[in-house]
Amino acid sequence: MAGGIRDDLGFQTRKYAMVFNGPWAIKSLGEAGLDFGVALIPAGPAGTSTTVGGNNLVVFRSCTHVREAAEFLKFVASKASQLKWCNALGQIPVNRLAHADLDFERHPYLATFIEQMKTAVPRPQVAVYPEIENAVNPEMQAALEGSKTVKKAMDSACEEVEAILAREREQ
Repeated sequence: MAGGIRDDLGFQTRKYAMVFNGPWAIKSLGEAGLDFGVALIPAGPAGTSTTVGGNNLVVFRSCTHVREAAEFLKFVASKASQLKWCNALGQIPVNRLAHADLDFERHPYLATFIEQMKTAVPRPQVAVYPEIENAVNPEMQAALEGSKTVKKAMDSACEEVEAILAREREQ
């Protein structure tokens, strides 16, 4: 968040009581000597949810070895490759078929992350998503710090997001 301490550092320095993070943070948090746990995002009246983002693997139209590139991507996303990769790194596999066969004894926290993924939804597919995030984050920070009421901060964030989307529609 703009003006805020990065979530992992804020948690490590005990400025934040909790953070929303993923399995990629487990090693560094453990190395920081923190006594912490992993839990599902608390449910409200509509239930619980989270967003997922990440990267995509693609074969470009200009690729000279399309078949081989596609085969490589299939290999990378296969259950066997994902199990090997994710068990070695303690990460969530992108192939759901691999979920049940993860090494939960070695990485017990993965069970919680896998459970949370059942309610995950993708981030909005808009080109200006980073701009939207940059508009919302300072308002969330203001609400958390108490320099703005939650209503004022979220109203301001909504106005800015609407303006960003309106500019995007005009282009």
